[in-house]
Amino acid sequence: MSVGEEPRRTLGRYVLERSLGSCGSADVHLARDPLLDRPVAIKCPRRGLPVDGELLAEARALAKLSHPSIVSVLDVGAEDGRLFLVLEHLAGPSLADLVDRQGSRLAPERAVELLRGPAEGLDHAHSAGFLHRDLKPENLLAVVDCDLRGRKGPPAELKVTDFGLAALAGSERGSRGLGDPRFVAPEAWRGEADASSDRFALAAIAFWLLAGQPALPGRGPQEWARAAGEPERRRLRDLRPTLPSALDAAFAAVLSPRRHERPETAVGCMELIAGAIASGAERRRQVDEARSRIASKDVRGKRYCDECRLPLSPRAESCPKCGGPASVR
Repeated sequence: MSVGEEPRRTLGRYVLERSLGSCGSADVHLARDPLLDRPVAIKCPRRGLPVDGELLAEARALAKLSHPSIVSVLDVGAEDGRLFLVLEHLAGPSLADLVDRQGSRLAPERAVELLRGPAEGLDHAHSAGFLHRDLKPENLLAVVDCDLRGRKGPPAELKVTDFGLAALAGSERGSRGLGDPRFVAPEAWRGEADASSDRFALAAIAFWLLAGQPALPGRGPQEWARAAGEPERRRLRDLRPTLPSALDAAFAAVLSPRRHERPETAVGCMELIAGAIASGAERRRQVDEARSRIASKDVRGKRYCDECRLPLSPRAESCPKCGGPASVR
């Protein structure tokens, strides 16, 4: 070791390399698994959770949450009375970081494409009995650094993370906070979060990607909490008039303050939004076709002189100016 170099720290068999920041109530570190020679991410709750059978049982259950759109739990360990999770490490930034760099207001088809994988991951987790409770752009990680609009570089692929601590912290997590208030469902504010609350959050992220603003009006947690329980939402068309009007009806459903009015799956939410996009595109196509037919009728049947191109009367057989023959266009 060179002079002045800090000794490498370890946690279990894992060598901690550097901090990746924090996530909720946990510190996240980039580490290396020397046994398998691969990078991993390690999450350590700041307030050490006691290592008991119940928590370890939940960690084992989380390890079985295997889905390509959910960050994998690779291992769980304990050291000095502290439980830690070892997770799949992704090279890309979070969706929040990508939007900070590249801006939101994506094409609607692109936003749905980005969120379809996380929607499938949420449905998988819900079917296994897990809720996320803190879905937000910071918890959607890109597999690699990418361009959100697909103009260059590798395509964007997002995975859901922070399922582990949501389940492991249990009720303690719920008492400390609700996640990003811009994306919190009204029932979650009342302490009654369920799977539809995760779906609400995903749909709110979709709105944010399209509009560049949250769907809930307001300027702070108190105003957003109040707005979540009311039927009024920002209208997407007021923010982006060129988008299909059907999207406002779709978002009114997926962001309904009444959970029974929302689709029963996260994929269903994305399909409802995608259907509104498709219907808007179909309406635009029909309007363009109608305009083309009207334009063609304006010129169809008119007569012109083949020689001087002078417009002629509908019954003219020749041009009164040059005598040239008439043709119909």
